Amino acid sequence: MFTERDIPFAQELAHRAAQAVDNAQRFAEQSKVAIALQRCLMPASLPEVPGVELAACYHPGARGSLVGGDFYDIFPTGARSWTLAIGDVCGKGPEAAALTGLVRHTARAAGRLETDPSSVLKAVNGAIIADRPAHRFCTVAYACLDLTDTSTRLRLTLGGHPHPLLRRADGTITALGTPGTLLGVLDDPKLHTTEHELHPGDLLLLYTDGVTERRLDAAMLGEDGIRRSLARTRDAAVTVTVAALEKDVVEYAPTAPNDDFAILALRIT
Repeated sequence: MFTERDIPFAQELAHRAAQAVDNAQRFAEQSKVAIALQRCLMPASLPEVPGVELAACYHPGARGSLVGGDFYDIFPTGARSWTLAIGDVCGKGPEAAALTGLVRHTARAAGRLETDPSSVLKAVNGAIIADRPAHRFCTVAYACLDLTDTSTRLRLTLGGHPHPLLRRADGTITALGTPGTLLGVLDDPKLHTTEHELHPGDLLLLYTDGVTERRLDAAMLGEDGIRRSLARTRDAAVTVTVAALEKDVVEYAPTAPNDDFAILALRIT
């Protein structure tokens, strides 16, 4: 049986319950906003590219902000040319998302005017430095895919980003590209464009460092872990290859990945 002495306790209990409900509603709203924002930083769907199979994934990190700094993109730059980009922005949260948007849209705009990937990344570098978003920087791998009736040519520039891996139809795996300066630090970054011929059955894999830096105690998955995953899926479709690598990253340690990561792959058919 309740008495008047119980009223303050009941009021305090009701106040705390109302706060809990309010906090839950705010978190749910923040989650919706974060999900919508993250979707804006990557293509809603992968395009249809003649003679090419595409697959990609984005896996959010378990720690920190709901919005990560990793992104990927693919868009046409000519009648038979396409651009692929993948990157990792320093930091998390709204500031990182703003920089990701700046990088992605600058690359898209410059990619329609410039044919050299190095020139595009220099434009991105200039945009970051001009904006000066709290001394943030990013890494980007930017590749132009030129399709002809007889060959597929890839031109690749790395702005401080991990090497993409090329798995040839015979199973041979090679790291592509020449290391370059990360973007947003120097006015004149050192960037190098390399050219590669792709053939039917070849698979190109681009990824962010959340893949290689996945840890189990002091041991990282590393590039060797990616190579093992690629070797196991040699005869699989590109979607299966990407899904298998994502699974390998997630299951490398018993806890969820702290860092977000992105994977983008294409296979010449």
